[in-house]
Amino acid sequence: MSAAGYEISSKALQHALKLIVEHEHMHLETLKYMLAQTHVAIFYPLHHAEAIECEKVQVQSGTVIPGVAKREGYASLLDNEHDTKPRYVKPFVVEKYAVTNSQYLQFINAGGYEEKSLWDDHWNWIKNNGIQMPATWRKRGDTYEVSYVPTEQDEDSDIAERPVIVSIAEAKAYANWKGARLPTEEEWIRAAVRDAEEPLFDRGWLPVHKGSESWSGVVGLCGNGWEITSTLFESFEGFEPSILYPLYSEEFFDGNHYVLKGASPFTDPFLSRTSFRNFFQPCYRYLMAKFRLAWDEKQ
Repeated sequence: MSAAGYEISSKALQHALKLIVEHEHMHLETLKYMLAQTHVAIFYPLHHAEAIECEKVQVQSGTVIPGVAKREGYASLLDNEHDTKPRYVKPFVVEKYAVTNSQYLQFINAGGYEEKSLWDDHWNWIKNNGIQMPATWRKRGDTYEVSYVPTEQDEDSDIAERPVIVSIAEAKAYANWKGARLPTEEEWIRAAVRDAEEPLFDRGWLPVHKGSESWSGVVGLCGNGWEITSTLFESFEGFEPSILYPLYSEEFFDGNHYVLKGASPFTDPFLSRTSFRNFFQPCYRYLMAKFRLAWDEKQ
């Protein structure tokens, strides 16, 4: 095939079309995030701050490969995914479930948004913008309510058991409050994947304990909200910008974007793969992201 005097191979054309489709799906997902801020969203009352018991999982050490080989094909479309260098992950401890709305309500009730020491470099952002709760929450009288745009796969259950949707800065503050940290990108991969097998991705917005369990015993890593990590969005060794979209990744290697893994209830299956690297700034509040706590092995 030729266009404008250039010869285009069928593989190159397929690659270009897949990149267009993936990028379109990303924008559609972002539009759905915006719906959560409109009248389309449904608010669910959060009546209590009781939380499911926190269970910790010991994840064994092992080797992970964060990315995929550079080739034309479904799982290697984006330039920031190209990496085949093995990384050793030390043993670590991680929460079995993502942090829930009810657990996060305890953080709010304990004055988490008023404690400067918890917020690292984001305290001025919190105070200057009058932030007192996640972006999808509101307070009516003494009751907090949580908004969400329903999906066809949603289950009818208590909002308290659903994962709390927060910014990266809010997730970090909660982790500080708990004397914990956020998992790294490599730890997330280690907990989610074994022997290069793609895990089952959950669809819909589920109570945290109803997600799929990975080989390591951690539940709901893939789906039900992007998982926030502590890893800066940086290039892998040997990074080469995409010829088709050279600035897709490179202009965001700025030291102010963090990697998110997994998928949200609105993520198209086309994007649901463990090598996919979503990325956002810490203070961006309108993404469908959840988080879980992690500790070094001694914890």
